[in-house]
Amino acid sequence: MATTIHDGSQPPPSPYLTCVSPDLLIRNALIASYQSEPPGTGLFTLFSSLPVELRVKVWQHAISVPRIVGMEKVPCWEHESLNSGRSYFADRWHYRIRNPPPLLSTCVESRREALKAYQTHDNLNAPKSNPPWIRYDYDILHLKARRWDEQGQQVAHMWSEYDVRGWNYPGGNVSDGHYSPKRECFKKVEAMAINRELFSGTTNDYVEVLVRRTFPNLKLLIILIDDEIDIETAWEIKNHSFSPYEIPEANPGFVRRWAFTAASTGPFTLVSSQNSWYRYDVEYKMHRYFTREKVRIKSFVPPYVVVMGCALPKAMEIPSCGRLPV
Repeated sequence: MATTIHDGSQPPPSPYLTCVSPDLLIRNALIASYQSEPPGTGLFTLFSSLPVELRVKVWQHAISVPRIVGMEKVPCWEHESLNSGRSYFADRWHYRIRNPPPLLSTCVESRREALKAYQTHDNLNAPKSNPPWIRYDYDILHLKARRWDEQGQQVAHMWSEYDVRGWNYPGGNVSDGHYSPKRECFKKVEAMAINRELFSGTTNDYVEVLVRRTFPNLKLLIILIDDEIDIETAWEIKNHSFSPYEIPEANPGFVRRWAFTAASTGPFTLVSSQNSWYRYDVEYKMHRYFTREKVRIKSFVPPYVVVMGCALPKAMEIPSCGRLPV
């Protein structure tokens, strides 16, 4: 579906301006710490000499910083599954957090304070040594798909697009997708960031149905784009029609973009003016999808959608990451 083009150099206002914005969650997304964040260089060697009341306040302040939480999937070996075509079933995988809060392992005192704030979810048979620590109402869950390598080959035990959007693949497997108890941890998530590549070309996958069923408490959906390039210029987009950029996955140019998706990280940023039309295009489409589902399911409360930029970690270069068409 093509976006309706308006006159003027700037896109129309976001269709979500008339919706109630989850301001706290959006703020958290903009200030959240992330896994590849440069470590602090300052040292305070007298911390242990402070009164316990002051130390507790410091721990509590540190815990109050929201986090961008990465989730990984690990194979459930009793099923002997690989992440490839016919053998893909959701029940054959567990999900766990890649970056548990560091305060859980700093010292006994910090762990005690962290336990008061963080909720754990016993992900059924997931390894107990690394539970999926996340504050569902505060942190930002960052999901990415990593089915291909840079040569377009499938990678075993990595993220697949079916983890998130293909909830009924393969057909007839009633234990798959949102029916899978292995995905119970998704039900409490209130803020989620997901790379645009995962939702590209998903008209037939009905993103709105997927979100309603798999993430029923989602209040904020952040769609991440590569904002470090001018997409319209790089891909020679005409009349703000982004079909050449959102090409089918079978096209090598799109497959190469997974290299960026797999490595992308925080901080999440407001989209720059160079990609304002693409931001509007994505928000417009997502608004249509969720409005359609709201009409169909009266009780459905759609999440607020905002498009943000993400980037590669500092000093990382990926020569072939799909930033230019093939």
